[in-house]
Amino acid sequence: MRWVQQGKAASTALFQKLEFHRVGRSDYACYANLDSSHPSHFLPAAEDPPLFSIEPHTESPRQMYPVHTAMRSEISEDEIVEILNGLPSTFDFTSTQNGATLVHIVAVHARFKLLVVLVEEKGAQSCLYARNAFGDTPLKSLQHRMEIDKLRSIANCSWEGHYHERFYKCERYLMGKMGLNADEEIDDETFQAYLDQFL
Repeated sequence: MRWVQQGKAASTALFQKLEFHRVGRSDYACYANLDSSHPSHFLPAAEDPPLFSIEPHTESPRQMYPVHTAMRSEISEDEIVEILNGLPSTFDFTSTQNGATLVHIVAVHARFKLLVVLVEEKGAQSCLYARNAFGDTPLKSLQHRMEIDKLRSIANCSWEGHYHERFYKCERYLMGKMGLNADEEIDDETFQAYLDQFL
């Protein structure tokens, strides 16, 4: 393992010497070649987070985020509610895995009962406006999932002209909680202006 750690340290040093900087929390580095006024040009290399984790990871994402993983699993919603109710009072229901909150996850998987429990019983209301790594709120994540599913169904000649009821229920619930008119088509610019009030 030592040579792996040494290799990562050497790679980080090389990129920093060339004035490359880490992109967010990813293991990618880039150089703002076209914009000499970009803030990254004024960031000392010593203040840039390490490009790679020098210490090897000992836990898998499932071990690090067991609750988030459960939300994606085929465990029934009733069983997951029991899991949520059994968590310690200190558990942070607004925590994220790679930018995705629990509300993002249950919204994308259209798990209506879990969505209601998280928002109304577990104090995750603030997550309605949280953005994941793609800049999407739970509502937008759900709507993107719906569009992707529709396109796949059309490509497979299996589109029946409507989404499953659970998707509509989750979408209308999220829109209602955010004060949006569920019967009105909202363009991205209007939606962004609405979200800016809360940021």
